Amino acid sequence: ALVAAGGATGIGSLRILQNNDVCKSFPTGAATLPAVTVAKSHGTDAYVLQASVALGSAASFYFANGNYILPLDLITFSGALQNNITMLKWTTENETNASHFVVERSIDGSSFTSIGNVKANGITERSNYSFPDAQVLSLNTDVVYYRLKMVDQNNEFKYSNVITITISDNNSIVTASPNPVTNIAQVRIRPDAGGSVKWTLTDNAGRTIMNNQVQVQKNSSNVFSINMENLAQGTYYLQLSGAGMDKKVKLQKL
Repeated sequence: ALVAAGGATGIGSLRILQNNDVCKSFPTGAATLPAVTVAKSHGTDAYVLQASVALGSAASFYFANGNYILPLDLITFSGALQNNITMLKWTTENETNASHFVVERSIDGSSFTSIGNVKANGITERSNYSFPDAQVLSLNTDVVYYRLKMVDQNNEFKYSNVITITISDNNSIVTASPNPVTNIAQVRIRPDAGGSVKWTLTDNAGRTIMNNQVQVQKNSSNVFSINMENLAQGTYYLQLSGAGMDKKVKLQKL
């Protein structure tokens, strides 16, 4: 079957799409892009395109303008704050011409920046993906916005819906990185109250190795360092108390 779609402005803007739809007016299933071997214009409204294609039991062909983006069905896109990391998850179908996903993040909901890429499986069956954002607590904001930029093999793209993660719903967050640690551990505190926080580092036997205190601000990313370079390898525990918090973090020294 041959079905024509509008939107073409010239021979250079035309593509041939092939899939197994049953003669629809617009491609809805996964499609491929046969390489065009002949492209000729006859006046301003007539075009001839020729390509070598592999025919299956059924095939439909479409003409589409060059800005047409092949179908990629985004079934779900969600996120949640888990263990102080934003875990993004999404599910897709009909990825025949999909290339990759660009994960984008924003703190104001309008200006987005890329924080990573995930390669597409490129299959028509359902695919599940995940992406962790371990830097979310360093942004000094109560709300973080995420979206997916879904890119096909021709570097054309479309965006997903925007989802939000609310940081202020998670009180007194503490992270330490790197963990395992070789030399310096960076401890980041986001308390639900301001004031003084006392911290104590103990070994696996409960012996105090070092302690100190830091002043922190409410709902802000407060950072201090612990020099563990000269400590023996093993397991240590960082206990923090004060400013409305009582937390313990396990650290592994290499």
